[in-house]
Amino acid sequence: AGKTPPADTTGGSTATTSAPAPDETTDPVSSLVKYVPDTIAGYSAQGIIADPASITRNYLPTSGNADQLVIFAEQAVDAKNAASMVDALKQQYPTSGGSVTIGSKTGYFGTRDGYAVVIFVDGPIVISVELHAKTGKASDLKTAAVKVATSIGG
Repeated sequence: AGKTPPADTTGGSTATTSAPAPDETTDPVSSLVKYVPDTIAGYSAQGIIADPASITRNYLPTSGNADQLVIFAEQAVDAKNAASMVDALKQQYPTSGGSVTIGSKTGYFGTRDGYAVVIFVDGPIVISVELHAKTGKASDLKTAAVKVATSIGG
C-alpha cells in the first residue's frame, strides 16, 4: 500500500548458508559431469560442451584404430523416458546391433558407417559412447567402446 513494512522483531534464525565453491557447478547439468571425466586411459580429453539438459565431451585416442571418441550424457524426465530415448538412438546405429553388459547395466552396441556406439541408461540419464574408426570396420571398436562405457558408468 506504499508504506514501509514494520521490522521483524521475532528474533528469526541466525543460521547462515555457505555459497558454493567458485569452481563448483550448481546448474542442473553438473550432475552429468561424472560421465565425461578428465581422464580416460588411452584418450586425451578435450573441452566440455554443455546445455541445460546434456553434456558432451570429445576425446582424441592416443593409440588404436579409432580417431575420435565422443561421450554424450542427457538428462531425461524419468527412467521410462530415458528408455524411449535409447530406442530412438538405436535406430541411428542399426548395424551389428545387440546387447552389451556395462557393469551391472545392460546397454546397446551398434554401428553406422564408420561409427560404433554403446548406449546405456543410468536412472533417468542416457549415456552414449561413440567411437569413429580411422581404419578397419566400426564393429572392430566394440571392445573399446564397452571398456570406456564401463569405466564411466559401470
